[in-house]
Amino acid sequence: MLLLLAAPGDVITAPLRDALDREARTALANMTVDDASYRVAARVPSSGATPPPPYDQILERGLANGVKLGGFSAVIEVSCPAPAGLDELARSVDGIGARLGALIERDRSSAVVGTDLVILDGGGPVQLFYCMRRTPDSTHEAFCEFWAQQHTKIATTTPGLSGYRQLHASLEHSRVAAEAAGLPVSEINGVALEWFRAMDGFVSAVGGPAEFTTAAKASEEQFNNLGGATSIIGTVLQRSNGAGGAPW
Repeated sequence: MLLLLAAPGDVITAPLRDALDREARTALANMTVDDASYRVAARVPSSGATPPPPYDQILERGLANGVKLGGFSAVIEVSCPAPAGLDELARSVDGIGARLGALIERDRSSAVVGTDLVILDGGGPVQLFYCMRRTPDSTHEAFCEFWAQQHTKIATTTPGLSGYRQLHASLEHSRVAAEAAGLPVSEINGVALEWFRAMDGFVSAVGGPAEFTTAAKASEEQFNNLGGATSIIGTVLQRSNGAGGAPW
């Protein structure tokens, strides 16, 4: 489960950072499934340097497919190894929106609950959270099938990638989690979780060869509505022992 939380001004303040860790621990305490774990991640801000380094340039112009980084500021991830834990995951964040109060902008925040598909087992300190919505002429089931079966080869050949998982959303569990948390219900069909060993790896992925980025975008447009995609590059703030699915 991912809680995608927007901070006022997209600034991760010390009180918000403390609250995110506290709420992640609370959610974990609400779980009875064995081996549940959590991570808290926050967006990497612009350095503000002149001339702007490559990451700042990506913030300005967007990813290779045109999607701009942004839309949320921090992520609470709670996970467990058993699909049977989806019910508990969805309810583990009950009341979190009210408790966070003015530390977040609820109307820009959302929840996604689903099942991970491991494509490339690995991790790193830099992570892309890339939230996708199906194209208008597709169904959720068709979105998931195409993403898992047709788009995987493109993703695994991304330059600089050290880990890749697909979080296939359960729309019903995502709805339950959003309502329990006091957040808007937003139909996010899937979240690509991509890890890089360093920021240079992410920059390399975005600036890959033209033929690669063209092929990747053409494949993605068949199932993902690029106009509805949101994403951030994040780094881990807090984690429980053994947390995260892709250790580094």
